[in-house]
Amino acid sequence: MNRLEWILGFILLLLLAVVGVFGYRIWTQPAAVATTNTTDLIPTAVPRANVTPTLPSAPTPTFVGTTAKTAFATANDVALKWQADAQLVSASATWSQGVTLEMLQTGSGAWGFTFFSPGTVETAVITVIDDSGQLVQSSPYQQPNLPLPITGWDVDSESVISTFLNDGGQAFLAEEVTTTFTMSLLPTTERLEWLLTLFAPANGRSLSMRFNATSGEKLEEVAAP
Repeated sequence: MNRLEWILGFILLLLLAVVGVFGYRIWTQPAAVATTNTTDLIPTAVPRANVTPTLPSAPTPTFVGTTAKTAFATANDVALKWQADAQLVSASATWSQGVTLEMLQTGSGAWGFTFFSPGTVETAVITVIDDSGQLVQSSPYQQPNLPLPITGWDVDSESVISTFLNDGGQAFLAEEVTTTFTMSLLPTTERLEWLLTLFAPANGRSLSMRFNATSGEKLEEVAAP
């Protein structure tokens, strides 16, 4: 065997050794199991947009706040706990400075009621705020003539407010930047009356109207200046 044949034989043996080792490793190594994340096979739900179904809207009432009669029911419960013979003699509400048309159409935040007790000859002032009544004070009755008890009036506050606004109150609000509004239920020698007043403190202008609390008839309108 010449030198060339010996070298080629050595190279062949080396190649066979390398192939043998490689084959042995493949044979003895556990086959890799291809794993698939099954969660990847589950289709992911696309989140739906949070859409609120559109419902037909109900008409907005003209007046949605606390009316005088509603507040009176609360105040009367407090008054009867104060004195069993308590009788209503006046009611009033005030809308603070800066009142708007919307505020007048949604009621007053606070009503005040004055009650009289013939048995104790005392008066009591009761406020109603957010449907909660509270006795503010009571004191001896000082006036010589007893006022007429105010019970069962037929015209509630929202009715006269609506008429007041339609007959000039809304125009007054539009003309004045800042106004206050008061309304009172008062007894007279002839009848029970509502008195409503808009006042503009910047220039002293005012608009007042009186209404028959039984029939709703407008009795008088006074604008100043």
